[in-house]
Amino acid sequence: MLKTNLQEIVRDAERLELNDLIKIKKILDEAVAKQRNYDDVVITRQGAPYYT
Repeated sequence: MLKTNLQEIVRDAERLELNDLIKIKKILDEAVAKQRNYDDVVITRQGAPYYT
């Protein structure tokens, strides 16, 4: 990631309010949970690797 992009992200993060940060955390937690569930399904799947 470019240094300028990181600086923009930091500036934007400084302007966020607590409610925004709480919403972002909830969304990220849900995304992580979905990815873990997907990984579990892929790992435990047996047979030929069909792509759905």
